[in-house]
Amino acid sequence: MSKEKVLKLENHALRRLAHLMAGGDDQNTLNEAHDFLIEQTLLEGNKGKSPKEIRSGVQSLFLLRFSLEEVGDSLLRLQKNSRIVERSQRFSLEVKREGELKKLNSDTKAQEKKIYSNWAQDVLSRYPSLPPTDIDLLLQDLKEYIHKVFLEHGAECSVFIYPEKEHGQSFLEDISGGEIDKILPTRGQNIKEIRQIEFPLFLQNIDLEKRSFFSKLLDGTFIYSIIQVDQETINILRGRLKNYIFYLDTNIIYSLLDLNSHKKSSSIEKAFNLARNFGMNFVTTSRTIEEMNKSIELKSKELLGSGNIRRDLALEGADLSEECTGPLS
Repeated sequence: MSKEKVLKLENHALRRLAHLMAGGDDQNTLNEAHDFLIEQTLLEGNKGKSPKEIRSGVQSLFLLRFSLEEVGDSLLRLQKNSRIVERSQRFSLEVKREGELKKLNSDTKAQEKKIYSNWAQDVLSRYPSLPPTDIDLLLQDLKEYIHKVFLEHGAECSVFIYPEKEHGQSFLEDISGGEIDKILPTRGQNIKEIRQIEFPLFLQNIDLEKRSFFSKLLDGTFIYSIIQVDQETINILRGRLKNYIFYLDTNIIYSLLDLNSHKKSSSIEKAFNLARNFGMNFVTTSRTIEEMNKSIELKSKELLGSGNIRRDLALEGADLSEECTGPLS
């Protein structure tokens, strides 16, 4: 499978990437991502598509070239999970699943629209003489800027979602300034000056609404990038990354064991799963373990009343009871 390099991923397609989620391991993540993209393709146009039409639809919507074998494997998984129906070798979404996906897409579109509408109102309050046509152009350019930054810089964009990271400001400076004019359409001087001021502020002034939307988009664009990598390249990456070391401090271990919150999945767990499947080594120190033990003692009553820790995470945590010098099982 490969990606079409010439065309640009349309906004409505990129927005749907916010629903791509990392699974338990790299192969499951890829399978689930393939299946989700196939489902989204089945939403488009007429019902009842052949495998060849689905393959063409994925290429048109997501700029990805799936092989017929990849499409066939995905259709088998979707049929097994009762998410699609087949009649005479033509496939459609199961009615309930179709409704779920339409609502998912509609909710995401509404969330994005709210974020950008609020931003446009703020900009207009600072530049009251700005004509509506310029506001429309600025909105168009901001969306393109955000999408290009996320697709091209990937994980580095986490500094926008978690601005407490120390290198966030330097990274923001790298993709601001003259970089904005390089990657966006040529505009009049007034719009160019506003872009230089307001686009970095949009990324710096992160609120809960933006964090919710862009954290999902960050996950999705990361998985979208992984999908484009063929198996041979993945094997090369795995071979080169297996000697890398992933240092676990107290906060990471706490998040891994799901002791800070009881969400089903966390960013730390996703990173842990991906790193583990690339064969990276996980290391912690005796001092970190001591800090962890003290922290657990202080919060013992709260933890005892918080419900059961997931078995798979508890098993990972058990390996951290003493200093580790190799990969965790």
